Amino acid sequence: MLSLEDFESIRQVIYREAGLFFADNKIDFLSRRVAMRMAALGLESARDYSRYLRFNQDGTEQEALIELVITYESYFFRDYPQLKMFAEEVLPMLADSQKASTKQLNLLSAGCSTGEEAYTLGIILREMLDNLDQWHIRVDGVDINRRLLARAKAAIYNSRSLRETPNLYKDRYFERTGNDFALSETVRRMVRFSRVNIFNKAQMDALPLYDVVFCRNVLIYFDHESAAKVMGLLYEHMKPGAFIFLGAAESVGRLSGLFEMIRIGNSFLYRK
Repeated sequence: MLSLEDFESIRQVIYREAGLFFADNKIDFLSRRVAMRMAALGLESARDYSRYLRFNQDGTEQEALIELVITYESYFFRDYPQLKMFAEEVLPMLADSQKASTKQLNLLSAGCSTGEEAYTLGIILREMLDNLDQWHIRVDGVDINRRLLARAKAAIYNSRSLRETPNLYKDRYFERTGNDFALSETVRRMVRFSRVNIFNKAQMDALPLYDVVFCRNVLIYFDHESAAKVMGLLYEHMKPGAFIFLGAAESVGRLSGLFEMIRIGNSFLYRK
């Protein structure tokens, strides 16, 4: 178990590097993750680890710990009603606004984890856009966790990841490989994955401007201040009139006055 002093020191490093906030009741959780890193490094005391973490110059240890403390759950077609609104309402609006000579759409899956959301967007684009070969499509999946990104690039999933996937799309875009499912190359090549800390302005500045941003169930890991910073960085990388999708428990309104809330059918959405 971490001492209160070591807990405070370590959580401050995590907050400074990634904006992730761990409340006092997370001391047991963080202690277990720190114990794993101590074993990997051969360190015997939490005080030694705390010191090592604070003064690690190349950032590798901070990155390793952050990867351990981020929990995730991702699956294809998560929150189907929201994706349906994107496919049937938002995407046609964006398509209609494009000039015939350009036809370009940039989409971002922020906090993409193992890639299911980003690939879901690729499937939707293939299903909904006519003459896809005439479009310049960019779908970016970004995450801070290299291990999860490696799994995303491999594009091999178990049945749990496909539990909400309509059978039509499962048959069309996946091939059974033993107990798992391999995503088709036609969707895989639509998506690019990269390690980006969405709390880090320098890393975010390497990204283009987007027509649609999905940042669902990501802000729940931040406190109000760091979540507001993330929303500001996302705003800077959205085109005028671009849309942002958040998780059901997340709201732009309490974080930023930058976005306009609009109503589509019985649902509400935020637009730059």
